[in-house]
Amino acid sequence: VEQMCQGLPSHHADWEEDAVKLLQMLDAPPTKAGDRTSLADAWLGRHAARRAARKCYLQLARKWHPDKWALQGPVCVEVATEVTKNLVSAYEQACRELPNDTANS
Repeated sequence: VEQMCQGLPSHHADWEEDAVKLLQMLDAPPTKAGDRTSLADAWLGRHAARRAARKCYLQLARKWHPDKWALQGPVCVEVATEVTKNLVSAYEQACRELPNDTANS
């Protein structure tokens, strides 16, 4: 996992820089539905609106998609799959709890 974190081209979240923190987050028990601070904030960071959360989610999902780690072996694919599952759950929770963006662009 440490080599995975070190091999990333960039870091969008603090857990990407620290393999120990990433492993702790992966080993953490599931959170309650209303406990946003433990899931969405931990994986995606704190955002005020859905658009910002979506942008962060997409950046992280591109880097951690299991297909990108296939050449590094099954352990990397397994870790990437777990990270991706957590990112999806965090994004879904953020979408439920964050307000819609009001600015049209």
